[in-house]
Amino acid sequence: MTLLPQAAAPGVAETAAELAARAAELYDLTAVPESWSAAAVEDAIDAVETVLIALQSSHRHAGPHVMWMGFSLTDLRSALGLPPRVKVLLPGTGFTKGPSKAGSDILGAGDPAGGAVSS
Repeated sequence: MTLLPQAAAPGVAETAAELAARAAELYDLTAVPESWSAAAVEDAIDAVETVLIALQSSHRHAGPHVMWMGFSLTDLRSALGLPPRVKVLLPGTGFTKGPSKAGSDILGAGDPAGGAVSS
């Protein structure tokens, strides 16, 4: 029994396939740590965070499974000396991505209880 629809919304399957292909290319290009720059790592983390936010909408039970990955990415940013996420309004959602006044965000980073924060 699958909990997801058989067909995705227009453009979703194609975009996800492109994303997977580009991620595989990135993997192939980054065989050694010297392959990366701080800016490249930050861009890659930003991309993963955005994908996680998108995945949260895939099913009503997806949020808690995605949230811990947001915590891990926040820890990775800190461990590598990168700045925290920039807070941005996610179009059409009324939610923000990035640190809020309360220290939490849509991925739950900075708030052990997690959860989305309305702007």
